[in-house]
Amino acid sequence: MSYSSHSPEERLQRMQTLFPGSALYLKNKWRGGHNGRKGTDYERLYAAFALAQVLVRYCMLPRVERWPAVYEQVEAAVDDLLVETADGARYHQLKNVQDLSWGRGEEGSVHADFMMQKSLSDALEERGSTVLVVANLGLADKLKRTLPENIEEHTEVEFFPFCDGSINRLIFEHHPLREILAQLSITSSPDLAELGFVYSALAAAFMHSDKGGRVDELLMIAQEQSPQLIRLLPEQAVNIKIKDELKNILREIPDFRFSIERGFFEWSRKNDSGVLKYSCLTPQFDAFQKMIIQANPKTFEQLEEFLL
Repeated sequence: MSYSSHSPEERLQRMQTLFPGSALYLKNKWRGGHNGRKGTDYERLYAAFALAQVLVRYCMLPRVERWPAVYEQVEAAVDDLLVETADGARYHQLKNVQDLSWGRGEEGSVHADFMMQKSLSDALEERGSTVLVVANLGLADKLKRTLPENIEEHTEVEFFPFCDGSINRLIFEHHPLREILAQLSITSSPDLAELGFVYSALAAAFMHSDKGGRVDELLMIAQEQSPQLIRLLPEQAVNIKIKDELKNILREIPDFRFSIERGFFEWSRKNDSGVLKYSCLTPQFDAFQKMIIQANPKTFEQLEEFLL
């Protein structure tokens, strides 16, 4: 069963049935939503990271049978973010704080929320797990050491820094984020600025959607908002058509190499390299092919003007 298989009203009703004594607490929790602007920034940055992870881990196939989804602020006991893939539903609670404890299972504690979430997932017949994400590395280590036994089977603790909301600093300091974003750039060797553009575009996708959704839809929003910043997925790139005449011309240019693996025309020759700032599915690329075929360059110097 997927998150979208149950309406918000159905999920709320199920939780009220399962936890009648916590009905008011849960209503207030959902109504509260984000806790201040600082929390919102942290949650949005992590949501973009989660989206990037899902795109790289589940969507790099020529055909995706079932698109994963990423939702913000869901109707659940662990409600900040839901990542839904073929492997199951992962409910995330995000805490941009310096100190935190699991509590002892009392209402309002992280421990109680995670226990309730497991019960809800079981009642909805979904493979559910829970993740506590914190912005302090020392705190993450402490929470891992003190993880209550009755939730450890379905719970993980993850460190994700905030870096005062600085995207460039966050990318520079957090290697897992940098590594994932590099696989979504239009170039095979992106610099820090290019990674920042990709990250910002993914974060903006949530601002232009209603609480998130399927990752192909979120990616489309990001690509439409920033068409020069994010690569095409393999399922999109299968529609690229490179004319044989163009291939033959480029093969004859000494030391010239090109790739369209990421959906953009990326080239290199000795110490020079570059990428066209439009995808290979655009009318601009069709015109690019036509111009080179008509010009029929024999040297890199003759070809170079079309690559600028």
